Amino acid sequence: MFSMSIDFNVGDVYTSLLLTGGSPKLEAPFTASSQNQSFDFEKGEQFSYLEAGLNVGYFLVRSENFHLAPYGNISSTTLESDIYDDEDKDEVELINSFTYGFGVHTEIKLTEWENTNSYYYSYGGKASKSFLSLKIEGGHNLITNAEDDMFEGNVSYARVSLIWGFGDF
Repeated sequence: MFSMSIDFNVGDVYTSLLLTGGSPKLEAPFTASSQNQSFDFEKGEQFSYLEAGLNVGYFLVRSENFHLAPYGNISSTTLESDIYDDEDKDEVELINSFTYGFGVHTEIKLTEWENTNSYYYSYGGKASKSFLSLKIEGGHNLITNAEDDMFEGNVSYARVSLIWGFGDF
């Protein structure tokens, strides 16, 4: 799995546009039907997972070296088979749903520096700031509509990331 985000922190408001995806492998075989056709999926087959959304929260702690912000999440989540090589064929869609949830964002600044190269100077001739931090998030998303009853449920997650940030921490 991979996760990518762009965070915009203004005052005490935490916001993050995120994209998470990957190709998880099936742990147990099952049979699904789609468009009057039956499909047998074996253990180890891969699926495509994609989540795109927005986290919005409030900083309980926003110090020079540490952030703590609970947040709410709204996103779109899909989980579909990866059985056809032909891009024109429709895959078996197990989840295609609006998702909402909650989580906690924490971030620890490891180091910071000012960019002295002329390409990194901000308007007004001041050097821009950069930092390296460790971001840890965890939460729980509620999937509102699964295409197949076997895949009803929710998604809990934990993400750990090394961040190269620009501007103020």
